[in-house]
Amino acid sequence: MKQYQRALAILATLAIGFVGTVRAQQFGVQPLGANYSVQYVNVFYNPLAGGTVLPGGPDPNNPIFFRNFTGSIDMDDGTADSIPVGFTFDYNGSLTNTVNININGWVSFNLVDLVPGGSLQTTPPGPFTVKPVNGIPITPANNNTLFSSVLPNNCVAPYWGDHFYRTTESGYHPSRISYLTSSIPDPNPNKCNPFARIHTFTVEWRDLNINDKTNPNSIASFQLLIHENPLANDCSAPDHRAIVEFQYGGEGSSGTVQTVGAAVGANDSAGFTHINALFVTASDPNSVANNTSARTTTWPPTSNLPGRAIDLIPQGRNVLAVWGDGDADLSQVYSTNPQVRNNQSLFVTLNDAMTVLQAAANGVPLDSIEGANAFHGDCNHNGQVYNPTYGAYFYYTTPYDAAYIMMYLAGKLAQLPWPTPLPVPGFKSSDIHSTEVSGVVADVSNVNVNGNTILLPITVRGNVNGPLSVQMDLKGLEASGVQFVGTKSIGGGIMCSNASLGRVTLATSGEFADGSTVGYLELRAPANTNAEFDLENVQVNDVDLAPSHVALKLSGADVTGVNSLEQNAPNPFVVSVTGQTTIGFNLAQPENVTLRVFDVLGHEVRTLLAGEGRTAGYNTMQWDGRDGNGNVVAAGTYYYQLTTPDFTQGAKMQVVR
Repeated sequence: MKQYQRALAILATLAIGFVGTVRAQQFGVQPLGANYSVQYVNVFYNPLAGGTVLPGGPDPNNPIFFRNFTGSIDMDDGTADSIPVGFTFDYNGSLTNTVNININGWVSFNLVDLVPGGSLQTTPPGPFTVKPVNGIPITPANNNTLFSSVLPNNCVAPYWGDHFYRTTESGYHPSRISYLTSSIPDPNPNKCNPFARIHTFTVEWRDLNINDKTNPNSIASFQLLIHENPLANDCSAPDHRAIVEFQYGGEGSSGTVQTVGAAVGANDSAGFTHINALFVTASDPNSVANNTSARTTTWPPTSNLPGRAIDLIPQGRNVLAVWGDGDADLSQVYSTNPQVRNNQSLFVTLNDAMTVLQAAANGVPLDSIEGANAFHGDCNHNGQVYNPTYGAYFYYTTPYDAAYIMMYLAGKLAQLPWPTPLPVPGFKSSDIHSTEVSGVVADVSNVNVNGNTILLPITVRGNVNGPLSVQMDLKGLEASGVQFVGTKSIGGGIMCSNASLGRVTLATSGEFADGSTVGYLELRAPANTNAEFDLENVQVNDVDLAPSHVALKLSGADVTGVNSLEQNAPNPFVVSVTGQTTIGFNLAQPENVTLRVFDVLGHEVRTLLAGEGRTAGYNTMQWDGRDGNGNVVAAGTYYYQLTTPDFTQGAKMQVVR
């Protein structure tokens, strides 16, 4: 099933171009035009002094040079790759600290990810790992790719044309392409980093043979500057978004620069959206600035006035995309609480696990583009798929990611992401996380029947210590006249289902011995019905397991009921004037029931049922989010506990205000 899921993810990315713009506008850090505005500013052009010169060929003192896909020297369309910037910055919601410089006047960014234990709150942030790319992003001179999904992506272009790097050719002025990282003291140092500095990374294309290779006089100079955000050093709420600037020098001495046909602007990580910087977003409609593919007609491209530069200024709220941070429902984007952005304990909730789990149950993958739902939900980092067509990564989730979120919420993981190669700590310090499950079966010997409703326990064969996820399909029920209604979770776990597909998903965490019940299937059938069906496509913790056959014999059977407590719904629970959440529980026989709510310190908040008699079967009780004095409780985590004379079980819920 794992390979099948990967195949589906790859197929989805191949088709994503048709709907990419629509999806980019709905989710994550896209589109590019929503995060940056274009401004023209008056800046005098200063030729870059010093810096590292990128040679025209192999240099023993500089291993970086312009080459094509084969590694050969290419002074026409070549790229110098993986050049260190000297600081880490955020471009359109993704982190980067190395770039690729192309002769034709563009730069692409290599994305990085925080490693476990890394932090965005430190100065500098990190540590990071670089996302691998299949080959360096080298393209022909065709600058249409700036306005499409064709490589390169994550690209900024101060003057993308068909240029040539001249060295010692007779009759041509030598070119020079160089880069430099400079810094100044932070004018507003803070207590946690009083010696912080603000960095600028500059790339200069000097005396480049512009657009017309046959004309030695078509020469001009221009620069790309990446200005670090001063708020990157803010310890309380760092903002790593950089300002991208394009500057333009004078023409060659003859003033005969071929200025027609260059592209100026930027595109996103998949090439779904772009900004055409020939349009100022303050005066031109966004639909023009973000969708047009117009090219230059003058030098400099800012309207034929020397001293003008183009700035791409970060706009709106900063939401830095962190791969696998658990925020599958994008609460960092949509929450009105400013503290959510910087506090993982606030933006990762049970609803994130439910989001991942329900997507798997419905067979509809979460949005897979960079910065969207699946990107955040891939907590164990095993759902990354590189698509060479777009030069971008796409992401998918499985119920195992939901189980990792459950581990985090249970306090057993210090943070998310927690990549799969790392050992997952067990629930006891003396234990090592392990999953030794050989199968998932339905326990027909402990069926709970109430009228036409059947609760069928699902058990694991083997031992589990840590996260546990299950995905499986029920096949063959229709022939038995039995209807699959849904699922019932037990304390500490969550379950989702899609009755029309017969799909069941589960995520939980804890210690489970061989034969432990982890949830229930809810079926509906006429009295004294026998049924046979199969559990197929079974997957536990992303590992495919053998199917199992279920023979449910209810006619004349002595059926024993079981007590169980459900996860409240909805959860998280939004407190309002009329809002309430429902707590469901099953009783094997009539019982006197006590149901209480506690805060995280164990203090009783409210008693919902105090030894009250309830009938056998399925029961419910509502809570309106108020304490025993009628006061609305604070947002946070709460626990509820069901107690009968011979049974006690608890579960956790989230309250949101």
